[in-house]
Amino acid sequence: MIITYMARLNISLNNELARTIEEEAQKSGRTVSSLVTEATISYINVKKLGVQLDDVAKLLKFLELSHAIGTVPVPSLLLESMIGLAMNNSEDEALQKWFEKGRVLGRILVSSAPDLHELQKFADDFKSLITWGSVDMKILENKVEIVLSGAGYSSNASRCTAEGIKGMLDAYGYVYETQEIYEGFIRLVAVKSEADTVNHNHI
Repeated sequence: MIITYMARLNISLNNELARTIEEEAQKSGRTVSSLVTEATISYINVKKLGVQLDDVAKLLKFLELSHAIGTVPVPSLLLESMIGLAMNNSEDEALQKWFEKGRVLGRILVSSAPDLHELQKFADDFKSLITWGSVDMKILENKVEIVLSGAGYSSNASRCTAEGIKGMLDAYGYVYETQEIYEGFIRLVAVKSEADTVNHNHI
């Protein structure tokens, strides 16, 4: 027979956190003690893995975003092959599809990051989760420059990615002005659309 001894600890919490814990326990039909115990065990297990809690929250948000836009993990070489086939079949249609998907992503992002400055902070939070090279964004008054390295192995992949970025920027009211595209590299400059600027000035 195993006897489990329960230790009692006195901890201090601010009123808001204590109220949040009590409400969450009530919602889930559990005791405050069991909820705090579970949270503590989860925290210890995460720390044992050498992972920061902030990274866990970012990963969950990243997975939520991936689910919202219907992404699925695909090996990069397979994706390159699929892009090549789509471009050979109908280049214009393939690029249009990437633009449309980028615009869908942009509309979803706008709900969490309503302007490009917030989007930049949002992107910085996810830098550790991005497996390709790097993304840099420079924002001026009515202009933005995005430089992305590691955008696939082929010029086709880079062109498709650039269209996705254009679609995303379209959701923020920006239209592309100039672009440089090479294998694995994109530099894109976009400006605030006149219609969006007029609407903003009338608010």
